Amino acid sequence: MKKNTFQIATFFILTVIVFGCQKETPVIKEVVVPTLPETPYNYRAINGPVSDSYVQQINNEMATLGRVLFYDRHLSQNNSTSCGSCHLQQFAFADGKRFSDGLNGKKTTRNSMAISNMIMQTSFFWDSRATKLERQVMMPIENHIEMGVENLGVLPDKLANLEYYKELFKNSFGTEDITESRISRALAMFLKSMISVGSKFDQGAFQNHENLNLKEQLGLELFRGKAKCWTCHSTSIFTGWGVQNIGLDLVYDDKGWSSGRFKIPSLKNIALTAPYMHDGRFETLEEVVNHYNEGVKPHPSLSWRLRNSSGPQRLNLSDFEKSNLVAFLESLTDYEYITDPRYSNPF
Repeated sequence: MKKNTFQIATFFILTVIVFGCQKETPVIKEVVVPTLPETPYNYRAINGPVSDSYVQQINNEMATLGRVLFYDRHLSQNNSTSCGSCHLQQFAFADGKRFSDGLNGKKTTRNSMAISNMIMQTSFFWDSRATKLERQVMMPIENHIEMGVENLGVLPDKLANLEYYKELFKNSFGTEDITESRISRALAMFLKSMISVGSKFDQGAFQNHENLNLKEQLGLELFRGKAKCWTCHSTSIFTGWGVQNIGLDLVYDDKGWSSGRFKIPSLKNIALTAPYMHDGRFETLEEVVNHYNEGVKPHPSLSWRLRNSSGPQRLNLSDFEKSNLVAFLESLTDYEYITDPRYSNPF
């Protein structure tokens, strides 16, 4: 699709409103068209260590369509909210708030999770209730607080009225037909394309991380050793398997998956995604480290990784060690990811 097709344009829709015997008053609504490159971005161009098995799954045309859908407010009930409203690129696709703003002034009940490397994960949301990305992407759209389209069946016809989708769907699927399945597949493809492997830590992966400074290296040693972070955040993207209770409370109002168990989130770009935990209770990484160091509570379902024979673990980290651990966590920041135009808002 050529760039000039997608220059920002305004279409005027006149809505007639009659106030008694007053004259007809036009109400103008603005429809903004996405600006896209003439040749689709190459979403397979990844600057960092990543398995080719992931890269080969990415379809550039479908990711382009998914990007537009991700940022398009027409996917919400009242055209006010998009996926991108709660997932901002500058925050590694978290939103910097404890709870996100939903429809009509409502607030979500959980902290917005950051987005990256979804293609490498097998469950989604804080309670891991979705195991397929194609299903996950539709659930916020139909949520009554987030985007409010309780009947997803209305979306295809609604999007069909937007001229810019015709060519995007045709390029992605061969025809202009819009279906729920195609919407979910395109959104999922965009999320799959959002691979973040450009951090300082990532760039040193094949040099034994000699590029890290002394504090970061000491923090890495703590992460893998005394601080025991690695027991949960053990994968290449610093996430883990299953759900865990980490002793935030003795009594949980939000039970998560069950009994205060929540998904182990990725630590990639963690320095950008405050506040932390499912309810955004911690504002800084220092607060998070202090929790694991001395604040874990003896909940009956507390993960075995965080307890010993006498109860919850106490790491006894010094202030110097804690600052080193935070320095290492900051080395997981991928600054290219948060400025990459491929993931930016096209509207």
